[in-house]
Amino acid sequence: MKKSVFPPPLLAHLDRRAAGNLLSLARQLRSGDSAFFLGAGVSASAGVPAWRDLLHRIAATFFYHWEYDIEAGYAEPNKAPTGLSIAFWDDIFWSDSALAAAEAVGHEDALFVAQQLKNCIDERNWQYLLRKLIYGDDATGYTTGPSPLISTLCALIRACIPAAIINYNYDDLVEQELRRSGYAFVPIWKGRWSPSTTATPVFHPHGYLPLGGGPSTSVILGESEYQQEATEPYAWSNLIQLQFLNSHCCIFVGHSLIDPNVRRLLRIASSVPGAQRRYAFLPSASDPDRFETMRQSLFDNDLNRLGVRPIRFPAGSLRDPQFDELPRLLSILVAGITNPAAFWEGA
Repeated sequence: MKKSVFPPPLLAHLDRRAAGNLLSLARQLRSGDSAFFLGAGVSASAGVPAWRDLLHRIAATFFYHWEYDIEAGYAEPNKAPTGLSIAFWDDIFWSDSALAAAEAVGHEDALFVAQQLKNCIDERNWQYLLRKLIYGDDATGYTTGPSPLISTLCALIRACIPAAIINYNYDDLVEQELRRSGYAFVPIWKGRWSPSTTATPVFHPHGYLPLGGGPSTSVILGESEYQQEATEPYAWSNLIQLQFLNSHCCIFVGHSLIDPNVRRLLRIASSVPGAQRRYAFLPSASDPDRFETMRQSLFDNDLNRLGVRPIRFPAGSLRDPQFDELPRLLSILVAGITNPAAFWEGA
């Protein structure tokens, strides 16, 4: 197949800009110095609730317990509870009224709602609730094997050997798969890190709740935590993220790129002169109408101003819980890193 054909056969389902950005990323990854930034979509591919879903579940659980205490005479509807204990987190316990209340607050500002709920639950119960909503009681599904997205992502990581992985998820599902393959890494959730030549650091700047138990860390979920991050520019998590945003080829996977903390840091990093090598895999609407196309173009224009090159892929597969298209694209990228001609071989 002649290379004059563009996009190449394996990328024929992408538009020209996305295909060009992916080929550019492949060249960057072959030269080394990469860093991966992992968002909620990575964990969601394995069944972990995404951010909005997690907030809805927290709210439904909270309103059920408050409602229960009101009926038992321990609480009042006109006085928000303090130090609320959480015992039942599974959705079989949620009442219709608790679900309706959770649905109502879900239309409000997400960070604000998360903060309101957290104010009423003590820290120990908050950690318990988050862990249960992420993993459930029976977490064997997470230990028997990864999702296709996590599997192919880890294959890409092994092919690149990045300088760092910035994991915004609280869970350790990616680390589990890396551990299964014998890949050397070290999880970092606080500001103590000594660079290693043999182990890739996996930073958890938004908190860390590993499957098998472990450190009790603060979790960035509510308004106050986001504000604290913004007002502490020299906090370890801010410095680490800026370090890699400014010095490495950065790959965003599973991100919507609307997180205010991430956008704040991207804006800071984009103001630093020099080559900006940042790429983001993002879904593209299937059969978009004119205004959806305009909206996406507006969003991508803003990303370009932040130094991020979007790699748009068809979104139809995102309705599949296994996220078929993105793993396939990552697999193509793995092949193209080791063999650049692979992109032009048969589809």
